[in-house]
Amino acid sequence: MNYYSKEHPILFLDFSDCMVTSYDDFIRYLARKMASLYIEIIIPKINELTNICELENCLDIVEGNPEESLLKSSLFDLIRLLDFRIGKKEDRPMIFVDDIANPVMCSVKYGFYNQVNTFFEKFLDIDHYELTGGIYTTSFAPPNVDVDYTYKYISNKAVNGVEVLFKYCNDNNIYLEPINQDIVSWRGEFHNKISLVECCDEYFRCIDLKITEPNPEVCFDEALSQIISEKRIWLKAEKERIEKAKKEFEEKEKIEYAASFKGFEQVPSDFAGVRRLPELEIDDDKVDKLNSYLRKLYDSNKYTPDWSIIYDKIQNLKREERLQFDSTEMLVRLKEIADSITNIRYCKINVDDSFWARFEAQYKDCPEDCADISLVKAYLTVVRIEQLGVVFKDIVTYLLNCSHTMFYAKVSKVKRDDQICLWVSRDDFLLLEQYVCKNDDIFCTPLPFVGYRGKIGISREFYDWTSHNAVQSKLISNYFNVIDTRESINIMDMYSLYIAAWNGDLPEGHLFSKEYKKSNAQELIILLETFSILIGNARIDNNHILINGDKSLWCALGRAENWCQLDKYLAWYRTR
Repeated sequence: MNYYSKEHPILFLDFSDCMVTSYDDFIRYLARKMASLYIEIIIPKINELTNICELENCLDIVEGNPEESLLKSSLFDLIRLLDFRIGKKEDRPMIFVDDIANPVMCSVKYGFYNQVNTFFEKFLDIDHYELTGGIYTTSFAPPNVDVDYTYKYISNKAVNGVEVLFKYCNDNNIYLEPINQDIVSWRGEFHNKISLVECCDEYFRCIDLKITEPNPEVCFDEALSQIISEKRIWLKAEKERIEKAKKEFEEKEKIEYAASFKGFEQVPSDFAGVRRLPELEIDDDKVDKLNSYLRKLYDSNKYTPDWSIIYDKIQNLKREERLQFDSTEMLVRLKEIADSITNIRYCKINVDDSFWARFEAQYKDCPEDCADISLVKAYLTVVRIEQLGVVFKDIVTYLLNCSHTMFYAKVSKVKRDDQICLWVSRDDFLLLEQYVCKNDDIFCTPLPFVGYRGKIGISREFYDWTSHNAVQSKLISNYFNVIDTRESINIMDMYSLYIAAWNGDLPEGHLFSKEYKKSNAQELIILLETFSILIGNARIDNNHILINGDKSLWCALGRAENWCQLDKYLAWYRTR
């Protein structure tokens, strides 16, 4: 039975008739209970379910034959399907489970407590702020008994101690035992504190135990049987349609991945159309140094090759070491300077970020083809950390007075090597370079996987707005997960695997295939261009793709998952 109040919709489960002697009987009992709940709540809305997985799961539950894993998540799935996320907190459902002691105590008495414990940990793990108004369970223990119990969401709070439930029970003529004033809550103080087994014995002394054989069948009327039959027929047809479309897509994808790239003149990179790692001009000392660095990362992270740990290490990030300068005062002063410049369309600052102080500005005459994706990302690191605030303020002031497009800037509030990040147009990058050259002695180049031009580290923001160092860290982490031994670490091998995976030349089950076959051409070009700088004598000249400001080019690269798609997107963006 379910009750819908003005304050909260209420979902109600009653386990008072649950007297089972085995875990299998318990599962069959729960399956029937959830079938009844789904029939009452979901069947009237079943035509709104168009996702075949959700619909199939609902039908499995309604018919009383769900897999155990589906049954464990059935209460959570029900809440999610009701779509209460979009409502206010007051509109979210409250869940009440009455007489939950029955299955718990039966499981203790008949030796399947651990299985029931595991089941309920999953089944009741739904009390999330964005989903429910709360979850309450009742009738857990006899009066004046404090049980040392481990369930996250189960308590023995008296049913009439919960105001909303009290109203519900009154409205539905449900009898309430008088509140025992000694019982405060499951966290409160009790006069008699006993173990779960002792509580079980006390419980069975207080009730008349009548074990009944659970009926595994769920009974349907003719109308419900017709609904289920129609939905099963629709599901079968929809699955066949999806399978056919999947096969057609796979055939198309094979053709795309096998196609050669044609638009070389439109992409100013030697890596456009690459199928395997090309012969590069290599500096053996640089390769040895990078391999040595990778082995150190592996040694410090070999048991849990977590990309986030690698991310912190390659940037020397110390999140707990706060830098001592007033970033708020600095940003406020910079905004005052920007507001005094008549040609600036807008200026924004962000002082609330825990790790960065952020600044951005755009000029009134900023051209339309200057967009976020067309900006160069520049990294700067000062030699003396105590100068960081002053240097950042000086750089932003310089750009405010010289730029005519748009730029973003941020400075770290914690210790790290990528201290200053700027996103600037190609023209503003050349202006920034003039500033850095004049102050060359105050900057250094510590980032191991970023290509430098002078003292400026250069990359791009990736199409999905992931940072260069994050993408690089994930690549290293994935490589560590596929190598056999520490001695086999070789940066050339890592990038060879990456290129092969991107082109669809590795087995589908390979980790690199899962991670990189569907990644985009922008990521591939940026990583490979940076790689060629790190291992050889390649330089970032004024025609280099990393400082190219062509928005259409970067959009096409960001959307393309293979060379065939890149040809299509290049043509599409050129004709817009």
